[in-house]
Amino acid sequence: MNLMNGRFLPVLLFIACVPQAGSLLLKMYGVCGLQEAFLFTSLPALLCILVVYVRARRTSDERLTDSIHLGVFGGLLATFAYDLCRIPFVILGQRIFAPITAYGVWLLGAESSSRFTDLAGWSYHFLNGISFGIMYALFMRRRSFFWAILWACLLETIAFLSPFGRIFGFTSNPFALGIAYFGHVVYGIPLGIVVMKDAACISWLKTVPRGMYVFGYVAIFAIMLGQILNPQLAASDKATLSQRFVINGDVMTPDWQRVPRDSEVTVFNDSADAKVIVIKKLSKEITAAPGESVVIPIAEPGIYQIFVQTSGRTRSSFLMIEPVESQGPKVSGEVK
Repeated sequence: MNLMNGRFLPVLLFIACVPQAGSLLLKMYGVCGLQEAFLFTSLPALLCILVVYVRARRTSDERLTDSIHLGVFGGLLATFAYDLCRIPFVILGQRIFAPITAYGVWLLGAESSSRFTDLAGWSYHFLNGISFGIMYALFMRRRSFFWAILWACLLETIAFLSPFGRIFGFTSNPFALGIAYFGHVVYGIPLGIVVMKDAACISWLKTVPRGMYVFGYVAIFAIMLGQILNPQLAASDKATLSQRFVINGDVMTPDWQRVPRDSEVTVFNDSADAKVIVIKKLSKEITAAPGESVVIPIAEPGIYQIFVQTSGRTRSSFLMIEPVESQGPKVSGEVK
């Protein structure tokens, strides 16, 4: 029985980690929405992971519990590294994190982005990063960290070859694809080192005071609560109307509007001067006079990048016409 558990439980745990990112692929392939996929595949799988972990702790299965600890720690560290290395590209004008906020809109089934969808999207993003870390740590302990880089690049390749690559424009934007692979290489390095140096990392984790873990949980909770209670974000969310973007100065809000096919979406110019609205990829420009609402001339499903034309860079917004998995124009990661 112990031999069977030693072989079976790691495989079961690996399989249980698959739905965390697999739920997004179900959306990308048009099987069901991300919200439904998460509720009916990811949540049961998370429960399975928790049950396996508790059982491993109770039966003193140190090999399995240590692998889970390594995967969680390594995956969390790797996800932080993955995000930090992409910040310079954000400063240069790339909307690198746009897909993450889109996840939140899908997860909550929202009509537009908000502080709640952003929180949901980032939580899902870190859940995926940790799940990939657990999957790797289960079978690759003490292996060279180069295997983790290959693992991370394999994950990106799966995303690229799936409809995800087309929907978010990687197939038509080599620069954005290069940034994506660069980020995954950076993700693989800390994950690989943690799992390769498993004994040292496990020993270190056991020396961390319990108070540090409590502090970490409290800090995460405080960040999430701060996002929810932020008065500026709350005011912005309250002013958001479905199927309408608003221009104030050179800023267009909200970040995302999500509508079904053949819906009418407008842009209201709340500025004191006329604004030129650019719909990227369609090479269309619309002029909105002060106080005027203009209709965005898009009917086909897909994700469209929209921004206010300025002499410099401006933060773009995105229009999501469902079902995005249907053939339609692509979105670029570039911001003018």
